[in-house]
Amino acid sequence: MFILKKTQSSLNIKYIKFKASYFFDIITTGLPSLARQGLASISTMLLNNAAGVYGDAAIAAMSIVNRISMFVFSCALGIGQGFQPVAGFNYGAKKYSRVKRGFFFTLFFGTCLIGIASILVYISAGSCIQLFRNDPLVIKYGIPALHAQCIALFFVPFQVCNNMMFQSIGYKFNATFLSTLRNGVYFIPILLCFSFFFGLAGIQVAQAVADIMTCFTCIPFTISFFSKLPADGK
Repeated sequence: MFILKKTQSSLNIKYIKFKASYFFDIITTGLPSLARQGLASISTMLLNNAAGVYGDAAIAAMSIVNRISMFVFSCALGIGQGFQPVAGFNYGAKKYSRVKRGFFFTLFFGTCLIGIASILVYISAGSCIQLFRNDPLVIKYGIPALHAQCIALFFVPFQVCNNMMFQSIGYKFNATFLSTLRNGVYFIPILLCFSFFFGLAGIQVAQAVADIMTCFTCIPFTISFFSKLPADGK
């Protein structure tokens, strides 16, 4: 399509420029994704290490619960990524009202979708875990953790919408900071403290507590951003 000149944009070697500012923008814009995915790997290792004290069944249960909740979480992440070009394009075009409407539409649609999925998984928690491993002890350990995760998933779309919006419009500090909360700033200390004070029960609810705290932390960022958003074209 580029060779046949059927696009408004064109590709040409003469347009390629190597500037430090370009590389800086690319790296800083990608930092939220790096933090989100990197901390997810670190938190998984710490979770397995904490659960390992209670045997292989606990590790298996938490791994299965994480995979099930991640499958539901991915729906919210995908919807948020679909919102990114809408937010970025309209913010750049100074159509700020569209950014706001797009944010709340994405939040509403994502919450409804995640809510339905969470309720279904909550009701059939034991059966969902059994699909991965038919072990009574694994199912016993996994059900409370999955129930907690399903409740916390209602708070996930709001944090995803904030993260994706700030990343796509160039609010790099906000996006990077918020992306470190769920699997890093909140989850890691909560996991370590809860596992020490509450044992396995603390490990089971650590991610859910981190999700809820992350959601509430996003609220002042959202209010501040939309309160300062100018009228269209300004």
